[in-house]
Amino acid sequence: MFKEMHIMNVYTPASNPEAREKYFTRLRDWQIAQIPFSIIAGDYNCVEASSLDRFGQIRPERTERETLSRIVQDGPLADARVLQGSALSELGLSLLNMAMRGCQ
Repeated sequence: MFKEMHIMNVYTPASNPEAREKYFTRLRDWQIAQIPFSIIAGDYNCVEASSLDRFGQIRPERTERETLSRIVQDGPLADARVLQGSALSELGLSLLNMAMRGCQ
């Protein structure tokens, strides 16, 4: 079916926002879009959509989020968390009622 598939695990620096933005820029420059069937998974230490990925205290938006968003848009890549949310809404489920059912 596939001739070639690339799977990459990433760990983005957590404590240094400048290093994180530089990391995302290098990842973008790697031209992910030219590699068909790519999966890039790992800990980005950054979220694209705070409303989906952060609960509790409100944190300021970080500038590296814009770089991550450009990578996703230029990829084209998809955030698995967003895809899960889409699947849940299509089934008429929410994270709250999943938790109440013990499905999470």
